[in-house]
Amino acid sequence: MYEALLPQKPQDCSVIYVDMNAFFASVEQQEHAELRGKPVAVAPFLAPSCSIVAASYEARAYGIGVGTRISQAIELCPQLRIVADSPSDYRRYHDRIMAILRDTYCEVGVRSIDEAYLLVPSYARSMSDVNTLIEDITSRFKKELGEYLKCSVGVGPNIWCAKMAAGSNKPNGRTVLHMHSLIQFYKGLPLVRCTGIGRRMARQLYALGVSDTADLAMRSLGFLRSSLGVVGEKWFLRLRGYEVDLAPKTRARQSMSHQVTVMGDRNLSSQQCRDYIRALALRLAARERSHRLYASGVGVFVSFVDRSSRHIYTKTSRLSADAELVGVALGLLEKLGLNQEICQGVRLFALYIDGLSLVQQPSLPFAQTNALIRDHMLSRVIDQLNQRYGPKAVVRASGLARELSPDRIGFGHL
Repeated sequence: MYEALLPQKPQDCSVIYVDMNAFFASVEQQEHAELRGKPVAVAPFLAPSCSIVAASYEARAYGIGVGTRISQAIELCPQLRIVADSPSDYRRYHDRIMAILRDTYCEVGVRSIDEAYLLVPSYARSMSDVNTLIEDITSRFKKELGEYLKCSVGVGPNIWCAKMAAGSNKPNGRTVLHMHSLIQFYKGLPLVRCTGIGRRMARQLYALGVSDTADLAMRSLGFLRSSLGVVGEKWFLRLRGYEVDLAPKTRARQSMSHQVTVMGDRNLSSQQCRDYIRALALRLAARERSHRLYASGVGVFVSFVDRSSRHIYTKTSRLSADAELVGVALGLLEKLGLNQEICQGVRLFALYIDGLSLVQQPSLPFAQTNALIRDHMLSRVIDQLNQRYGPKAVVRASGLARELSPDRIGFGHL
């Protein structure tokens, strides 16, 4: 299938990959001067059993990294400064980073909240042009974001090679992979260090006699196709600099979800369960509207500490206003029968919507009650005020308990 790409010869300096270094921790240090130069760890909760989601390079020097438990991190570094995460700040810096990148002459692709690639046009693929562009970008980062927002930059013939180059020299490194130097770069590189190769695939390759990344890159198309199928074809091309990782130009979002883990006492009253679901619904409705989408399906999922779970789903007319989604979600919760007796040992609540459709011209619901029309109008006004004055500037009274559903950023998502 991918053999059709073979005539398209890869070119040096086709892609620039920008990887922000210790992004969450760096934002905290930039925002809070007292944290600068100190070992800093970011966590969603400050309980000893909670795992760290980001660590500054000062903290990494003590062996602290993503996944380290707070209790263990403090043992490794007693002077460690642990801070709660600030998702709104991370998104704000992300938006500023993307604005700088999109101000270049390159097409920009977002990979995660702290990573992006630039597709360099053919007329600007000389080393001098690329170096000038990188210098302009990093200079603007320093001027407009601050001294503590640093990044590693990789340059390569395709997105994957550029990403591997950026990841090979952290922090604040600049690495260029030319076509003639790919095999040299791969020598001694363990398969599990390659983005896209997990432990399971690595074991499969080791069983086939593949020793490292350089060995994989030397294997024939026939060998990789027979061993891994279409995945093998992609790796044959990817390792040789061909572009096989470009995302589709338009990718319809199929669903959205939010979830929250219950902390502390997990024996909940019916009212507490409703508060959790209401908080999730208000956040999900606002996010849905920000993407100009309507939902036609809603589901509620509840799991318990004994590993059991309950799930319910319904199809409905298109939803976007706060009261609409809250009403449907609470109705589903009631159908689950979570009364006081059953609400023991609740571990997690999740709410999701699907059947999403893009609405080019939002309109008020036809033939609906005055209450629903007012709710649509109020939801939009709240969105506009929060966009202007910052997230959570205005909330509904029913959402005042939204701390039950704290804002979070998943890795690879905004």
